[in-house]
Amino acid sequence: REDLNLLMQPMAENGLEATGSMGTDAALAILSNRPRLLFDYFKQLFAQVTNPPLDGIREELVTQTSSLIGPEGNLLKPSASNCRRLALNSLIIDNDECNKIKTIEAKNFKTKNISTVYCIDEGFEGLEKTIESLCKQADQAIARGYNLLNLSDRKVNDKHAPIPSALFTAALHHHLVKNGNRVKTALIVESAEPREIHHFAVLIGYGADAVNPYLALATLEQMAVENTEFAQKFKDKEENILRLVRRNYVKAINKGL
Repeated sequence: REDLNLLMQPMAENGLEATGSMGTDAALAILSNRPRLLFDYFKQLFAQVTNPPLDGIREELVTQTSSLIGPEGNLLKPSASNCRRLALNSLIIDNDECNKIKTIEAKNFKTKNISTVYCIDEGFEGLEKTIESLCKQADQAIARGYNLLNLSDRKVNDKHAPIPSALFTAALHHHLVKNGNRVKTALIVESAEPREIHHFAVLIGYGADAVNPYLALATLEQMAVENTEFAQKFKDKEENILRLVRRNYVKAINKGL
């Protein structure tokens, strides 16, 4: 409820992260006796600085959250083929954009969809085995000419659980770096897990080229339909409420990044 009301709803309403205290004094995840998301283990220590909010506005002039994804080619021998990449206006993509990438039929692009769920009954060994399998699947796909890898946890059910998105992203990214295949493909993470700006920062920092937070988007759309108070915030808007909610949420994440 805290995530929904204090973090996600203000982002969907205003296109901005909710204003809060600087830094975090929450207990370290490693010391908690409750299950915690893997993202929580990557927290910046409190830093006492004097940056006014103005800095974020001023820095927008020299920073961007658009990106080119796909095979990079040899950076030391630039050629026309190095330019054959997909241009994304945002590192955070909605479901429509993700589906376009998953079913792309453009020349020079092929997408391989890889499931990132593992069998619950196999426990930790199953998790480890599945991550190794992901790496093998990625190598085989790249060898067959696939240059976009869509890593999805949509196949979750009562027998299969999702691998933490930061874990499989980092594992696959470093595996591809070690065997020289990283510049040949892009990693698109289609996950129900990320919802806070920090989550997206961790994923991008550990190798994701784009992230589709499909569950966060679906949850906000449901809130916009069922939560009367939430929906009232958009009553004077001419644009479709669901489209506005999605756009504001992505805008807030980009501003945070």
